[in-house]
Amino acid sequence: MRKARAVLTELITYTQPPLECPIVLIETPWPGCNWSLAVGRMPLVGHTRYLERLLELEVSDPIVDWNDEPRVDGGQRCIILWMNDTTSLEPTLQPTA
Repeated sequence: MRKARAVLTELITYTQPPLECPIVLIETPWPGCNWSLAVGRMPLVGHTRYLERLLELEVSDPIVDWNDEPRVDGGQRCIILWMNDTTSLEPTLQPTA
């Protein structure tokens, strides 16, 4: 089981949204999948990459490890990342055009 932040970092690195566009990973109590996503507005090409990776991650990582993330109001956990939060990371996956 992968860490929640690692899954979100992979999604952001692959999607490469505009710097002002966050992607949010949210802890959910749904059976079979313990996370959902929210995304800001981005160009169609970025949104297409986002959807491609989202569908793959729903299959490969339906359950993620939230233990390293603090709980927020209401007891849920969430992680908000912008592309510039990951610029120091070496991308392992390159988006396809």
